[in-house]
Amino acid sequence: MTLTAEKNLVLKKQYIWSYNIPRKRWDLWELSENAEVGKPFIGLKGEVYIPLNNIVYESRGGSSNMDYTWVSKKITMAEDSIVKVFNKVKLNGLTSDINLGGAYIDSSDKLLLTTSTGDIATGDITYSTGSSTDTDYKLSGTNKNGRWLQLKAENMTSPIDSIGIIFRRKSTK
Repeated sequence: MTLTAEKNLVLKKQYIWSYNIPRKRWDLWELSENAEVGKPFIGLKGEVYIPLNNIVYESRGGSSNMDYTWVSKKITMAEDSIVKVFNKVKLNGLTSDINLGGAYIDSSDKLLLTTSTGDIATGDITYSTGSSTDTDYKLSGTNKNGRWLQLKAENMTSPIDSIGIIFRRKSTK
């Protein structure tokens, strides 16, 4: 009889809080993954530099947009105990389908929806373009019913101006 040892690999991620002055909010950014973080310091023009594995990087430096992930709170429409039917999610300011159904980052689903009854499957989210400035996602299946809805926009590169949710209340018993 042969015994094999399993290795448990631990992934260590470091995060940094960043205050956005124009939007007056704090954003949580992933700083590094499995890296040794040194002591940050400020440059002559106010830049923040952070040593990672003995190489110095400018925090949020660079001219290209970075991917972002945004997670909403559990949206209850100010009625926590009422069951609702969520029919449609509208993303304003976005004109392309972000539910691609693939296995890789560039082709994966970027819009993930969950209700209090469970995750809404990719096959239950139907894309349609509402106009030249927004997209609509029609919801179907049993998990579109729930007390709350939570959205996650994952690995996004394009900005979203606003989100609209079309729903109706189920009868109160």
